[in-house]
Amino acid sequence: MVVVEDAKESLLLQSTIAESFFAVTTSYSFVYAVEERKTQDCEFLKLREAMAREFNDVAATLQSIRYNRGSLHLLDQVLSSLYIPLPFADFRKLPLETTYLEIRDSTDGWNAIQDMVVRGAPAIAIAAALSLAVEVFNLDGFNGSAGEAVSLLQNKLEYLVSSRPTAVNLSDAAGKLKEVVSNAAATTSEGRSVFQAFIEAAEVMLEDDVASNRAIGSYGASCIQQQTGKQKLSVLTHCNTGSLATAGYGTALGVIRALHSAGVLERAYCTETRPFNQGSRLTAYELVHEKIPATLIADSAAAALMKAGSVDAVVVGADRVASNGDTANKIGTYSVALSAKFHNVPFYVAAPLTSVDLSLSSGQEIVIEERSPKELLNARGGLGEQVAASGISVWNPAFDVTPASLISGIITEKGVITKTSDDDAFDIKAFVDLKSIDVWRECCDRTCPKKTDLDIVMVSKQVNKKFMETVPCVAKMELKGF
Repeated sequence: MVVVEDAKESLLLQSTIAESFFAVTTSYSFVYAVEERKTQDCEFLKLREAMAREFNDVAATLQSIRYNRGSLHLLDQVLSSLYIPLPFADFRKLPLETTYLEIRDSTDGWNAIQDMVVRGAPAIAIAAALSLAVEVFNLDGFNGSAGEAVSLLQNKLEYLVSSRPTAVNLSDAAGKLKEVVSNAAATTSEGRSVFQAFIEAAEVMLEDDVASNRAIGSYGASCIQQQTGKQKLSVLTHCNTGSLATAGYGTALGVIRALHSAGVLERAYCTETRPFNQGSRLTAYELVHEKIPATLIADSAAAALMKAGSVDAVVVGADRVASNGDTANKIGTYSVALSAKFHNVPFYVAAPLTSVDLSLSSGQEIVIEERSPKELLNARGGLGEQVAASGISVWNPAFDVTPASLISGIITEKGVITKTSDDDAFDIKAFVDLKSIDVWRECCDRTCPKKTDLDIVMVSKQVNKKFMETVPCVAKMELKGF
């Protein structure tokens, strides 16, 4: 099913989305695993307060994901789509017209990710999870056991991960959701109860993304202001990392949005981001929609713009970040980073901690996908007429890896990860461990009267046994390292 709407109508946030969010009373925390977390838990209360504020902001921004329990629609962000039946084949796409596609199951979700109907690492993970949530919610006639439900869900999650192996958010989300269903199966024999636990966990993932993006924007805006020391500044970004690439607000574009809200943004520059033109079609669309002063440039113009002194900082997103800070992002990011380094322009990566893969020691271990040669041989990202000479060979990587030595800082929802001037690499694990302790202390401040008895010792991402025994409310928690 295809839903085509007027652009203004597509910006309206349905109140039922908020209702479905606040209806969740038992949920799963993606900062740390909790076997049972009720609405009175401190982190969930904080999340609900943040979300109440956030809905006012999201209502004014574009939406890539529309979800109600049992129903999912994704904003079609490609130039053309195999999803569209022939009568609609001449429909114009973003930014000229908005088309929402119905996602009925994990197969639709896989195809939407593979065909770039949905894009952006955070949005990909959420869309995958919600596509499976919709599938099992509407799975009539299932009377299987808890074990059968776990098997079904885990197999479907593995299938969804294969749609975009570079996006660590997707594999990270799948791993956490697998743990959710395994824990649920340990407490029930009914498959439907396992499905319910999965659905609630996927919905919380949607909530968490908006809250974390807002934090990224705040930390990033503050950091860039302090770094540049300017009253007004201009920022360059590459690809699309806004509301269309996330559940709302955005990562790198969220930083630009926060700078604009603070009244310190002189101008945003966005690259066209060939060959799929996510910058010219999507980022420019978001900037114009929100009346942020912006200028579109060719990818190859970034260095000249910096040489002219027109760029005070660069902020980009990330599909995967290795433990040393090496970052995989849309092809062309590495070139922008090299230009920024040469012209002494600070270069920042903005991404949630779910984009960090601590299992990778460096970017050399990141597998880079290659896309169809047609995207370069033909106009309109491969969907138009041929423009290149027949017989020419093509190399079309979807991403490149920017080494940590070119990155000034990594902006996350927990703060900005920095490095000493003598280091070429970041110690992201140390940052994660430190922030993990902060989370535990904050929770315990609200639950433990004898704070002096706390003895927090981090050992291989787990909390000291004495600490676990001291705090009854978190006795069943296991630190996940975000």
